[in-house]
Amino acid sequence: VHTEALDPALRDNIDNLAGHFHARGDFETLFIQRLVPWDDLVGNPNNGHAAVADLLICRGAHAALSANFDSLIERWAEEQKIALQGALTGQEAEAFNSDTSPLIKFHGCMHRDRKKTLWTQGQLADPAIQQRVQSCSQWINLHIPGKHLVVVGFWTDWGYLNDVLADVFAINNASSVTVIDKDTT
Repeated sequence: VHTEALDPALRDNIDNLAGHFHARGDFETLFIQRLVPWDDLVGNPNNGHAAVADLLICRGAHAALSANFDSLIERWAEEQKIALQGALTGQEAEAFNSDTSPLIKFHGCMHRDRKKTLWTQGQLADPAIQQRVQSCSQWINLHIPGKHLVVVGFWTDWGYLNDVLADVFAINNASSVTVIDKDTT
């Protein structure tokens, strides 16, 4: 087994770490298939997953946009005997909303095309990723303006999402924007 020394600065920046392998051309074969600790990304749904699933199931929320590619929201819904599906495109969001409000997973899904999960901004030039992000962005542009927007977590490391939201608000402002960031730093 070959061990490679990496720049220590990559240790605490997932975008740069993934970007390193993406730029080298071994993103899928080395980073996705061997370095991502997929087993650490599964487990039991928590109260946050349950709350999002509940809001989608009862249509208390118009939609949920998630940067998480785990299936914990869907898993919690399944435990309630609801087959909630995470949408990877705007078309899927439309198709999946017959029984629940859509869950849009713009970073991808670990169970559906794991190799195309979005880890680094360098991937945004890849046609498949570009198409998915554009499709989700178009859905957001059509469905989110005029709605109340609640942002949970800290998202500035994904500047493209900020750009999508800025485009949405340029078209038609949200009724309200609430930002919840539990990180004390």
